[in-house]
Amino acid sequence: MICGQEGDLAFGERFDPTLVNSFSYASRKAPELMHFEYLRCGKCRLLYSSKRVSADALEQAYKSADFDASLESEYAARTYRQLSSRFLRSGASLLDVGCGDGAFLAECRNLGLTVQGIEPSDQASDGAEPALSSLIFTGPYQRFESKEDFDLITLFQTIEHLDGPMSFLKWAHGRLKPGGHLLIACHDHEALVNRAMKERSPIFDIEHLQLFSRTALRRALQTAGFEVRSLNRYSNTYPLSYWVRLSPLPTQLKNLLRRPGSRVGALPVRLPVGNLFGVALKK
Repeated sequence: MICGQEGDLAFGERFDPTLVNSFSYASRKAPELMHFEYLRCGKCRLLYSSKRVSADALEQAYKSADFDASLESEYAARTYRQLSSRFLRSGASLLDVGCGDGAFLAECRNLGLTVQGIEPSDQASDGAEPALSSLIFTGPYQRFESKEDFDLITLFQTIEHLDGPMSFLKWAHGRLKPGGHLLIACHDHEALVNRAMKERSPIFDIEHLQLFSRTALRRALQTAGFEVRSLNRYSNTYPLSYWVRLSPLPTQLKNLLRRPGSRVGALPVRLPVGNLFGVALKK
């Protein structure tokens, strides 16, 4: 929670433990349409799970998760580079939390930044190119150690997964240099597409212990000591096959559009799917 106010029931639990598999905690997976019970805070408009998963259980779930999203991570990295471009100056130090296979780290290193990453999944971090693997700490952020603070910390599509997002935001504030920035991307449960799809939206998932709105994210950042500089929705670009995988289309049609070698499935498509990009300053 952010404000400490107890929420009201918004969505009942939809969960079948027999369907949990090695991809349930994987990056950019196919929707399972399962989630724990969500409560909604009427004050800060945060959706959060009433079921708290232990830190040890989460660590093990992400550590052993499969990873097969290298193509999608490349597309995501390009989007994040564009959104972050004015902060990616040569010589700056960057820490990317939830860095996956390091695709965004590679983009930033090529621009002259000094980069480090944190990734809880063994398979994801193992997918990093050899030159980056030594720069990625595999494990929870609480165990990450560095003697230096950073100019920039990035957290892209990761805050929903954290047990205790406020603890992370305060940790990040403490690891930034004065004048440093936290860049954060997350789902917005109040975006039109998510309000229309409701529980059919892939953002409703057992991985997501909380779902933010614009109001909730602003309040969380301010409570952690940040000055919020901007908070806007943005569009994502992925191959059509990825969008099809997330959609509620019939399985046969999905398989047709996602078959290997499909030229249609390989087409890059840019869509506004209800995501937020925030820039927060440590004064």
